[in-house]
Amino acid sequence: MTSRNHTSGFFTSLFSLLTYLLCLYLIIGYALGYTLWWTHWLTGFWLLLMPWVMMATTLITFIWFLKNVRKAWIPLLIVLAGWPFWLRTIGFHAKPAPNDLTHSLKVITFNTTSFSVNDYMEHKDIAPVRSMFKWFGTAQADILCFQEYYNWDHPDLPDAYKTNDKLREMGYTYKAIFKELNWYSGNSRKSERGFLGPVLFSRYPIIDQGYVVFDNAGGHNGFVWADIKKGDDMIRVISIHLYSMGVRVGNVARAKNSKVAKAETKSILYKLKEGFIEHSSEIDQALEKVKNSPYPVILCGDYNEVPTGLAYGKTRRYLKNSFEEAGRGFGFTLNRSPWFIRIDNQFHSNHFKVLRHQVHREITGSDHFPLEVEYAY
Repeated sequence: MTSRNHTSGFFTSLFSLLTYLLCLYLIIGYALGYTLWWTHWLTGFWLLLMPWVMMATTLITFIWFLKNVRKAWIPLLIVLAGWPFWLRTIGFHAKPAPNDLTHSLKVITFNTTSFSVNDYMEHKDIAPVRSMFKWFGTAQADILCFQEYYNWDHPDLPDAYKTNDKLREMGYTYKAIFKELNWYSGNSRKSERGFLGPVLFSRYPIIDQGYVVFDNAGGHNGFVWADIKKGDDMIRVISIHLYSMGVRVGNVARAKNSKVAKAETKSILYKLKEGFIEHSSEIDQALEKVKNSPYPVILCGDYNEVPTGLAYGKTRRYLKNSFEEAGRGFGFTLNRSPWFIRIDNQFHSNHFKVLRHQVHREITGSDHFPLEVEYAY
């Protein structure tokens, strides 16, 4: 009997220690995430794990309520202190009410993964690009913000990849695009006949535009911005693609042995580190365009970072997020492993009210899902 009590006491003490460690992790994470006082790459790793630690602490809190309610209150209060982080992760909003406002704007952001051109080259499968453009025609957005947008007027490719022409036929007369167009072949740039990068298409006139190509990001990461005139209103829209980490978690699971798995894990950690370093400076460049804008702003794109991350947190200092305003569920946007993350976003200034936020998981031609947001302003 004494031995059993001793064993029970040991596990209770161990469980208590785990609770305190998780609570300490969250407290430090809140300090880093809420204040952004330290933007070192280590902060990126710390904040990356925050959702998992929050869920683990919630589970432990529930267990303490069943086992010893007095020990449940501290972890409960610490979990509740992270409510703003919960709102970044889970949407609790009801279905949108009908739009009764005169001014509205529908914006789609979508990392098209080059319209699956690699699949076409390998399997001659043109269905993905055709299904995406069929959806663009039915969605009838006002503005399209693309990342990894692909256009190539080339005899080896079908007309479906003359994407500039196809969008112009749909009524997207105006576009903002890198002036130094950058479809890469080795280190050489080609003309607009071959293009890969962020781009913005609009049904309404673009009065002014510009672009920034991020350093050390392969030449196709950066952002384009456009000042768009819709009726009597001016709006600044930015399409951004932060540094692509190229993380493939599935490679670890598919590793043939522990040595390969270890190498893949080290590669993922290195890519994450590089990404956290690059994202911090890249988002600062985009936010300068936000802070200096004389017009209302919508910032769209592929952040390649979870909502607890630094780039997301920095953006929230100046803009609201459409998922936090009107999202439901988790809003996952990645169409490959790891499936359970939201890295595509639309942010907006206070001039806008989000009427509808929708991730179109039925559009499967890319390794991202398109995000459609309808605004009133």
